[in-house]
Amino acid sequence: MPMVFGIQLLQCVLQLMFISRPIFQSCICLERYLAVVHPTVFLRFKPLRYRLACCMVEWLLMLLYCIIPTFTLSVIHVLYLLVSMSLFFLVLMLYCSVHVLCVLKQPGPGDGSRGHESRNGLKRKAFTIIVITLVFTSISHVLRVFILSPTLLFASQQVVHLSQPVHQHRQRVHHPSAVPPQTWKTAMHGALSR
Repeated sequence: MPMVFGIQLLQCVLQLMFISRPIFQSCICLERYLAVVHPTVFLRFKPLRYRLACCMVEWLLMLLYCIIPTFTLSVIHVLYLLVSMSLFFLVLMLYCSVHVLCVLKQPGPGDGSRGHESRNGLKRKAFTIIVITLVFTSISHVLRVFILSPTLLFASQQVVHLSQPVHQHRQRVHHPSAVPPQTWKTAMHGALSR
């Protein structure tokens, strides 16, 4: 029983670790998107109470995501959920970042005035920061989906296999049905030919 609880606790902590970063990065991308693409909406939701409410909802969703699947879904389903959520947050961040980059490439309403060079410098700096963030975020999400998820699936299957009671493991090893059919036939043929 303690081993099962330890495995579930480890699974819960791993899920919290893997889902918290994409959620917070997505919120940062959404905030950047609102600030650049829809500045009037951003100004309406700028007060601190909206940000605190958003943070509380995020933490509630993360805790629910960690607790409910851990105790109700199998390991394979939890990994599929993790992969699908990672892909969802990757698409959301790509959408927001690409739209912000498109808006930054367009000339602003006052680009013909004296402060044109300083604004272009700020736009270039923001553009560079967003591109760098987008590249590294995309790489980390792709690595998470294609490398880390299969590794976790394999490791979780090994832990489940090792967590079985020893007497069940021994019975399965010594039972004739545990030996592959071809090996069993070969062993029987060798025993009969003596």
